[in-house]
Amino acid sequence: MERENANIMDDAADMKRMNRLAALEYMLRHPAFSRSDVIAATGLSAPTIMKICDFFEELGLIRTGDKINTSAFGRKAFAYQLCSDTNMAVGLLLDGEKCRAGLVDMNGRLVCVQQTDGLAGRAALERARLQESVHDLIARAQTQGARVLSIGVALPAIVHGYTVIAAPYLDIAAPESLAETAQWLAETYGAHVGLENDVNAA
Repeated sequence: MERENANIMDDAADMKRMNRLAALEYMLRHPAFSRSDVIAATGLSAPTIMKICDFFEELGLIRTGDKINTSAFGRKAFAYQLCSDTNMAVGLLLDGEKCRAGLVDMNGRLVCVQQTDGLAGRAALERARLQESVHDLIARAQTQGARVLSIGVALPAIVHGYTVIAAPYLDIAAPESLAETAQWLAETYGAHVGLENDVNAA
């Protein structure tokens, strides 16, 4: 029963991430937009887009701008704008031997990249190692006032939600949940944390 409940939670988390990604992809291509614009572009429901916009605004990813016309009847809705000047995303690629880290702004510009060697096997997923990788990357980038909104961790593994099903290069042979590690990273940096197979992440 516990395993079944865990699968349901992972599936729900996957769906939520997919919805947020679909909305974000649209937002990155448009300097100003309304909720109606995102609904029309993604096909997601109005309540879902409302929750996503509220979530992104709370994160500081988007901000509310002036009202804009959204219909021929002159009705106006709040426009949103992407806060691309102060927000960053961190990507970590762990391959069982080293950790490659990159810092990207919301326009997709690579701000900084670094590589840490000697991270073999399961040790690469230790919290202290992950924190060191993120901290060193941010310090090296010297981005004043920038905020990390998202941290993506890519692994050479079969991944389902926050569960690693198998990762031979990381010495993980049986399903192992990394939900607590992801939550710890999220709380440490105030960022959304995602876990993905390295091929899919590419």
